[in-house]
Amino acid sequence: MLVLPDSGVVTIGSSQKNPSGNKDIYVVRTDKKGAIQWTKHYGSENNDEGLGMILENNINLVMVGYTEKTGTDSDKDIWMFKIDIHGNDVWPNQRIRNYPGDNTAMDIVPMNDEYIVMGNTIGAFEQYVNPELNSVFIFKTDNQGISTSSFAFISDNGYGSHYGTMIETDPDGYFYILGKAESNAGTSDILLARLNLTLNIDPGWPKYLDVNGNTSGNALIVTRENLHIIGSIANPSGIESMILCITDKNGNIGRQKQYNLIDNHEGLGFSITSDGGYIITGGSGKADNDKSEIVVVKTKAGGVL
Repeated sequence: MLVLPDSGVVTIGSSQKNPSGNKDIYVVRTDKKGAIQWTKHYGSENNDEGLGMILENNINLVMVGYTEKTGTDSDKDIWMFKIDIHGNDVWPNQRIRNYPGDNTAMDIVPMNDEYIVMGNTIGAFEQYVNPELNSVFIFKTDNQGISTSSFAFISDNGYGSHYGTMIETDPDGYFYILGKAESNAGTSDILLARLNLTLNIDPGWPKYLDVNGNTSGNALIVTRENLHIIGSIANPSGIESMILCITDKNGNIGRQKQYNLIDNHEGLGFSITSDGGYIITGGSGKADNDKSEIVVVKTKAGGVL
């Protein structure tokens, strides 16, 4: 979700619109009161989903996601497109990256007159990673989303699969990537990686934040002194709770809070309020059924309820 200069909102995701019942990429713009101004669908005869988006110069929206390959067992290609805030196409064609294997673009950030795209890959790039495991995949494109350079991968390091969920820029010239890493024992830790402007992973990174449970990082805010992370942690019974981690710029945990609310809760997004607290959004559901609800949590400074 992005908030526009006029306080309107643009969201990206998917909807079941095409005749086959598969998903199309779905983009919606509302005004500041929530009234829909326009909607856009993009997609093929297969499943497609929009997962990340940036606002460029307060005018254009650059979006990323995936489109399923035809004739494969749900393997995906990276999808990228640019429109303006009125819903008009800026690029004449959608950008489809038909790399080998199964590839998904999760998020995008600007870099001067170029873009950095972060996603996940499995089943290919064996010269860089174990193709049997999922790896985080980062690359740079020009401002037309066409040429590609400076590939980087985050994988293995004695763990199993690595999954990226979000990439954020830093005023000091770094890129921070958040996600999760699965161990060979079947557990998972929050994954946190730092890359420099040439997309090289900094020495001593990535970090694996072990907070005594199966954890994943879902949203990241970078401030001058700290990294603020919202995610989820599961106990041995599989019950999930929201978790807040605050680290320094070297990835060392300074504070963490776990919110053991009723039933399953997962933190998916958040913002920092003017009083130093947090507004956390996510999903809530009972462990014994598949129904879920939206949950919103407001904390005091430092994450105290």
